[in-house]
Amino acid sequence: MYRITLFIILFLVSLSLFSQESLKSKLIGKWYIQNYEVLGEVYQPSLKESNDYILFKTNMLFEASSEGKQDKGTWKLNKETKISLITDENQSLEVILLKITSGFLTIKYNTKELDYIIFHYRKQ
Repeated sequence: MYRITLFIILFLVSLSLFSQESLKSKLIGKWYIQNYEVLGEVYQPSLKESNDYILFKTNMLFEASSEGKQDKGTWKLNKETKISLITDENQSLEVILLKITSGFLTIKYNTKELDYIIFHYRKQ
């Protein structure tokens, strides 16, 4: 009985590690803003926002551009649905991962100002 329990625990731990690695590998790459939702209404990015992106690197660094403003720093996966972005100024921003496929990313920034906006990105 002890061996079966130990095997099940090891299996669940390895499954959890695999899903984290799989999610991390899906995030790696450059994601460009496609559109965003505000209270269910979909909007196209403005001309100023049209080149906005997030680049997740394998070495756990990120770069981002928002309305022409550049940010960079480190990122980490907190849980299956949360990503922390830590900028060079030691400011932290929590990102909630709503959906990810090989080509599309849907996130929400966990801030008062952006809490009601859902961002859709496409990978290039």
